[in-house]
Amino acid sequence: MPANRDKMSKYQITNPNNSIVRDCKSRTTEGEEQFNAMQKVDYNIQLIIQETGVDKENPDARGTCTYTIAERNGKKFIDLSKGVKITLYKEVITKDGGWTETNIGSTGTHESVHATDKENMNDVLYNATMQDKLSPELLKDVESVPKDKAKAYRAGMYFQTGGE
Repeated sequence: MPANRDKMSKYQITNPNNSIVRDCKSRTTEGEEQFNAMQKVDYNIQLIIQETGVDKENPDARGTCTYTIAERNGKKFIDLSKGVKITLYKEVITKDGGWTETNIGSTGTHESVHATDKENMNDVLYNATMQDKLSPELLKDVESVPKDKAKAYRAGMYFQTGGE
């Protein structure tokens, strides 16, 4: 057993037939990096493919990443002991280009940045704490890095498939 086994993520794909997500993410450098990042964290990352329905707050979202924000001694923090949940919305992804390796992998890559990147998590926490105090343009940009990773994933798939 590897010495760092205790530090491995409790990463799981909750639907038994969803190895497609793992396979999709390992098709490009960016997908592989993010898949490896999910395996290396020391908290639970749960990946769910929701077959029907949409996110209530953002019905056009292809995926979401959900944390528990808690408070201790008057200070908010992301409670990673509760784990992180990534949800991919099959209905939205299918409607928005099809349930393809490129669309699944790019959405999973995007959401996994939110689930693993500490700076991104800190910015999400900052926004959650300050959203009622600051105008939207003063909040942190939490989407550009995940979007860039998803675009790079798509580009990698484009070159692998010859533009399919």
